[in-house]
Amino acid sequence: ALKRISSHPMEAASMGMQGRTPLHVACDHDAPALLVQALLAAYPEASAMVGTSNMNPLHITCSSQHASVDVVRVLLQGGSGMETSMRDVDGDTPLHAACRCGAPIEVLAQLICANPAVVSERDYEGLTPLLRLWVRYFVILGDDVIDAVNGPADLTGELGEAWYKTELLLRVAYHGSLLDMVVDTGIPASNSGDETRKLTIGDRARNISEPQLSQQQQEEQQDEAKYDNNYNHHEGKIVFRAVHAAAGVDCPRPVVKIATIVHPDQLEERDGNGLLPLMIAASAPIFKVHDLSDEGYQLEDRIHGDDNANDNDEGNEDFQDGAGALQPSVIQILLGASSLAASVPDPSGRLPLHLAIVSNKRWNEGVKDILNAYPDALMLADKHTMLLPFMLAAATDKADLSTIFELLKSNPVLVQDGIYPTKPSSPEKSPPRRVVEPDQRPTLPAQSELTAAQLQERLSFTTEKNEVEGNNDDENASQGSNMLPKGANQNGVTDCDPSSLSLRDGKLRRNKK
Repeated sequence: ALKRISSHPMEAASMGMQGRTPLHVACDHDAPALLVQALLAAYPEASAMVGTSNMNPLHITCSSQHASVDVVRVLLQGGSGMETSMRDVDGDTPLHAACRCGAPIEVLAQLICANPAVVSERDYEGLTPLLRLWVRYFVILGDDVIDAVNGPADLTGELGEAWYKTELLLRVAYHGSLLDMVVDTGIPASNSGDETRKLTIGDRARNISEPQLSQQQQEEQQDEAKYDNNYNHHEGKIVFRAVHAAAGVDCPRPVVKIATIVHPDQLEERDGNGLLPLMIAASAPIFKVHDLSDEGYQLEDRIHGDDNANDNDEGNEDFQDGAGALQPSVIQILLGASSLAASVPDPSGRLPLHLAIVSNKRWNEGVKDILNAYPDALMLADKHTMLLPFMLAAATDKADLSTIFELLKSNPVLVQDGIYPTKPSSPEKSPPRRVVEPDQRPTLPAQSELTAAQLQERLSFTTEKNEVEGNNDDENASQGSNMLPKGANQNGVTDCDPSSLSLRDGKLRRNKK
């Protein structure tokens, strides 16, 4: 084949019935990297050409459990640079295809090094590569195996490999790049030993990343990471926290739970920004829940994709996939593992309840769960705005009446003494409502005497004013009667002759006969 390519290089540009070039055929038959490199050198344009199912040669290579990292490297080095972002008939990028078909982790790392942004891309079903990865393992292993994980020792075989790939994808999805980092996997190095394995992604992918980056590019990335406050460093490498990353990106809910089981210490551990996982989840958008179980996807869906694509609806739990709606939220998972985090403020003084409200989360989207974990937060004002939680909910740009109502209903005392209490009083200590006693009735302007005509004019004015203002409710009528002279009816007219009344000592009195 190499001799033929060398003697007839133009044949590398020929196309078959389905629009496939010799490069497509070679990748489909797992040809060695040397042959792929020769075909690519003879006709470089073939790397971006699509054949069956809109798949380019990189798609075809990655769609195999036995995908060759050497071939992937050759295709990336000799390609135009756009191959990693191209989509096939299912909307899959080559990274989606690698996750869908179980390609080795080194292949995933190769693709990520070439284009880290593709980790956040979604296929036509709205799935990221991470979600697509777990569709495969839910179908192959089943819900029961995944839900039965109780500790690091359960992550063995295919499930252990899935976890390594998950941490790789989470690392890039959360931090945005793949640099040297230390990952405390929590997985024992062997069944007989207690030593915990340390997976250094940079070391495992070193043979992948270095050919893709020049020395200057690597130094620039290292300098950028050195001064980035989002990272914590451990012996010159980046410390990655799986629980923090799972709380902040679109991650399958069962995977979030596994992360809390494998890394329980991270639940109360702050990242480089001083944030706990609950704080990150409270501030993150709410992602659509996908049913990744075998009920939601069949084996043929895993291989060929599902024609019934769903839109990606973020931030709205009204759009859920069937059984996926029954899954607990990320906030519920984190609080179930450690409720203490609900009482811990972030570096700026905001509690998780404040963060959830400010990010426009509604009552059933985590606000209720955080409040149940730490009820005292209802009485604590936000350090930024000095507003209580119910006020903060009313002041957001997407204020939700149900959330405001539920926050007020949780403690009505907050508005008993007004809307700006510094120390809300309890019902037992609330000040009594002021009642006007009979001897404290308002007095008329001090005058020595009023003529009968003047008095009649004032009484008539009072009657007209009450009629205009519509002051006919029982309470106001009762209070109004207390301010009228003795013998006056509800309309302000006395039952005696006005000439018998006069003002003495500033008060209206009857004249003595």
